[in-house]
Amino acid sequence: DSDDAADKPDIPRAVKNWPREPLKLGQVSGVEHTVLTLDPQDGRVLGRWGQNLFYMPHGLTIDRHDNLWVTDVALHQAFKFKPGELSPVLAFGQRLTPGSSKTHLCMPTSVAVATEGEVFIADGYCNSRILKFNAAGGLLRVIPSPPEFLSLQVPHGLALIESMDRLCVADRENMRVTCPRAGLYSIQGKREPALTIQQPDMGRRLLSPLFSGKLVYAVNGPTSHLLSVQGLTIDPLTESVIDHWAPEEGFGNPHAIAVCPNGSSLYVAEIGPNRIWKFELVPPKKK
Repeated sequence: DSDDAADKPDIPRAVKNWPREPLKLGQVSGVEHTVLTLDPQDGRVLGRWGQNLFYMPHGLTIDRHDNLWVTDVALHQAFKFKPGELSPVLAFGQRLTPGSSKTHLCMPTSVAVATEGEVFIADGYCNSRILKFNAAGGLLRVIPSPPEFLSLQVPHGLALIESMDRLCVADRENMRVTCPRAGLYSIQGKREPALTIQQPDMGRRLLSPLFSGKLVYAVNGPTSHLLSVQGLTIDPLTESVIDHWAPEEGFGNPHAIAVCPNGSSLYVAEIGPNRIWKFELVPPKKK
């Protein structure tokens, strides 16, 4: 009935013929532009930049002030760019030098930025930790650290839920989303257990979460022919997957997910085939 529909989450529905023109995506040499600005309505390329800046860019985050954050798994660095500027104003890690010290990164994957400027970097394929910095780039915390009872295996994506003071992590090889305290308001929460969402149909490779409204959206990767490659809608309060979704023709190998500022659309990037999907969030049909 209508009450049932009201209780159900909006459904991500793939937008047909988006982008309108085919995009040439994939790994490129360092002398080519690597960051594209697309028109959200039809996917037209509005701008390109990044030439001679990156080696293997992996994660892209836009914060509330329209700063761009890029992780590069080959340079072992994460960068902050102000809008319209082509030189980073902050760089984390040592160029082409992997490491596990407090000043090094090793194949960092993703960044999340709080309203007040705290920065979380998923570090990443090698170190399996999260580094928290202040807005000026000073290290505040390593996650996990005692007394936290938490073990990560390839933290691949981050979603910050500031209203709950939680940082949700796509803990890829542990096949789960786990949400420890972010410590935005107090360090006391370090002793609290992380929220954990882990179900058999999530698959082995959970790649990227994002938070919008009261829900977390995530995508998994190919595991076996018995498990679908799909998007997941997660209720972090109940620690459960409440919906699954995919385009009609299915996903191949989704790798990242993003949401537009007003929360009406999701975007999923795939690396096999190389393409970008746009999904509109539509209310469930009333019976």
